[in-house]
Amino acid sequence: MLQLWTKRVFLDLGVPPIDTIETKTPHGPGKSNVYPAVISFPALELNSLPLERVVGCNLRWETTDHKEILMLLGRDLLKHFLVIYNGKRSDINIAY
Repeated sequence: MLQLWTKRVFLDLGVPPIDTIETKTPHGPGKSNVYPAVISFPALELNSLPLERVVGCNLRWETTDHKEILMLLGRDLLKHFLVIYNGKRSDINIAY
């Protein structure tokens, strides 16, 4: 379902897929579209960061402690941040 939503967002924005790749998600193996994208985090004053390859696939699932996973952030994005994860509290602090 999320994959269809992802396709719809890119389609509505007029962004065609540039590639397809084989993926393995919590929902099983499949083929997913790859899109070019530009993202912004205005609160962090990070604007118009180009990402050459964004994979649109269904990652949505719930952990054993009922937290919902919607997306994964790759190293191509995380390299711009200092990320501190407190596992005991499940807190994440991000600095740019």
